[in-house]
Amino acid sequence: MARVLKRDYRNVFLGTIDGFPGLEDVMAEVREAGVPRVRLLPFLLVAGGHASKDIAGDGPGSWKRSFEEAGYEVDLNLLGMGENPRVVEVFLEHTRRAAEGFRRSG
Repeated sequence: MARVLKRDYRNVFLGTIDGFPGLEDVMAEVREAGVPRVRLLPFLLVAGGHASKDIAGDGPGSWKRSFEEAGYEVDLNLLGMGENPRVVEVFLEHTRRAAEGFRRSG
C-alpha cells in the first residue's frame, strides 16, 4: 500500500506502528519532501488505542510528539476508515462479492 500511495501522491506517506516502514522511515521521507507540517491519520478501520496513544499521544515515542520534537506542525485526524462513508461502501461491496463467491463454491 505504501508503494501505491507513493506512486499516486507525492506528499502521502504510510507507516506502521510495529513494522516497516516505521516512524523513522516516514520521518526521513517527510524530511526529504521538505514539508513544514504533517497530518497524521490512522490507516485503521477503527481508531482505538493505537490511534490515541501511539499516534496522537503526548508520551515518548508517539508519532505526534516525535514530529513536533523534529519541528513539524502536526494536525491530527483520528477518524478510523470505518467512519468514512466512501470507505464503508467499498468494504461492503467487496464483502458482497466475496460472499457471492462463497455461495458459488459451496
